[in-house]
Amino acid sequence: MKKIIVAAAALLTVMGTSFTAANAADVIVQQYGIANGVGIGTKGYKNRVHTYQKGGFNYVRSFQGGSKNDAVVGQQGNWNRASVSQGGANNISGVAQFGNGNRATVNQGGTGNAAAVIQLGNGRDAKVSQAGRNNSAVVIQGGW
Repeated sequence: MKKIIVAAAALLTVMGTSFTAANAADVIVQQYGIANGVGIGTKGYKNRVHTYQKGGFNYVRSFQGGSKNDAVVGQQGNWNRASVSQGGANNISGVAQFGNGNRATVNQGGTGNAAAVIQLGNGRDAKVSQAGRNNSAVVIQGGW
């Protein structure tokens, strides 16, 4: 679990972002390029979402229900897609995509789950689904 949290923190550092706690949801969207899009929904207490996109035609979809869930998605390139859905409490997910045409999906329910997806190159596809308590997953796809 500590490794996952460190990996997610590394994603935050790589993307040049940080969070601050609030009583309600924190949503941060940074976009550079053309035709990038986001769809974000939060319901609950202290859920946080941060997206960073650089390039063109990238899309992020994120929904968080429950409390104290964190989602970070960073995309650099073109035509990347990421979807993060989290319910429950104290879940964390990080998705980093560098390249073109990558797809990542993370679904987590329960408590204390952590997921990190790192995609380097083009045309990668990753799916992570976790339910229950204290699960962790790391997916690293590399190569150009």
